[in-house]
Amino acid sequence: MMSLGIYVHIPFCRSKCGYCDFSSFAGMESLIGSYLRALAKEIKSFELFDELREVDSIFIGGGTPSLLSGSELKELTSGIKEKFMVSPDAEVSIEVNPSSAGRSYMEQLIEAGINRVSIGVQSFQSKTLDKLWRQARHDDAAATVKSAKIAGFKNISVDLMFGVPEQTLYDVEKELEIAISISPEHISAYQLTLAEGTTLFEKVKKGAEILPDEKLLLQMSQKVSDSLLSGGYRHYEISNFAKQGMECRHNLHYWRGGEFIGFGAGAHSFYKGRRLYNDGGVKKFIENSNSNLPVFEEIEEDENQRLVDYLLMRFRLIDEVIDFSVINQRFNIDFLKLYLKEITKLESFGLLKLSDSGICLTRKGLSLLNNVLLEFVKVR
Repeated sequence: MMSLGIYVHIPFCRSKCGYCDFSSFAGMESLIGSYLRALAKEIKSFELFDELREVDSIFIGGGTPSLLSGSELKELTSGIKEKFMVSPDAEVSIEVNPSSAGRSYMEQLIEAGINRVSIGVQSFQSKTLDKLWRQARHDDAAATVKSAKIAGFKNISVDLMFGVPEQTLYDVEKELEIAISISPEHISAYQLTLAEGTTLFEKVKKGAEILPDEKLLLQMSQKVSDSLLSGGYRHYEISNFAKQGMECRHNLHYWRGGEFIGFGAGAHSFYKGRRLYNDGGVKKFIENSNSNLPVFEEIEEDENQRLVDYLLMRFRLIDEVIDFSVINQRFNIDFLKLYLKEITKLESFGLLKLSDSGICLTRKGLSLLNNVLLEFVKVR
């Protein structure tokens, strides 16, 4: 029986970053207590169909989960462990804002049962942080990593971002140089994507900010991959790099099509073949909990959409073959027979590698992932 992942969403922030379109809200910290009570109620009342199913990862994301006190986080993780059969060696992660976590706080996180921190650095340079509307300063990130190490964390991840307005290739080189020098176990490097409605999207739309062109973005992407590989990190997912054995266990649940349960406003779940979604509003989440109403709704998908969603996640993993026998059993199809024409076409373009047991994307295919997926949408 495959293990289960648990995600907990903490949607509170001190301020909203200019690029962020996540379910997060600034200026609502007065609701944290009510929200945590509603969250505890949701966790306790969740209908489990297999109580002996082992949980091997817990991820507390946001928002800014590090706005919660150590005691609040300990109560939260204890509630999860009371409800679920959590493995003794489970990966328990939390997202941390560099401006809100010193050594004392890191020690409280360990006391709360958390063993992995994901630090939202985004940039080590002030000018880039300003473009992203980040409150943290350039020296906060390295200090936070140091605090985490001194406190005793052995599994530290940092997030970086490239493709930011006015960012140069040299800027990206400096980011990578600093990141490698502080030696976290895991590095996520994301290309900035702009969502409609965000502050930065509007600025770019009006011409007030200019993004790097496609040629420069490709150079940045290649620089990220080359530098981190030479720095001792394995490129295991499109945007993720890890030292040997330090891949993010929780995110592998998503990328391998595993099951996970999400708690909190805006959280998603995939459990027993159903995709569930919690309303993204904090007040609505609290009201539903107080009224004993369901806090989630089911997302309807047809079989082709389920297949495309699965491929989208699986293709993101680098050099990991999608096994025909697994996909055939999961979707009750003969995948190779059904998509032979499309697979042959993609292989001839150098976008996909075909073996007797399955398929995986080439590096070229990874850079054209959306185009590859369109081939699998058309058939059914």
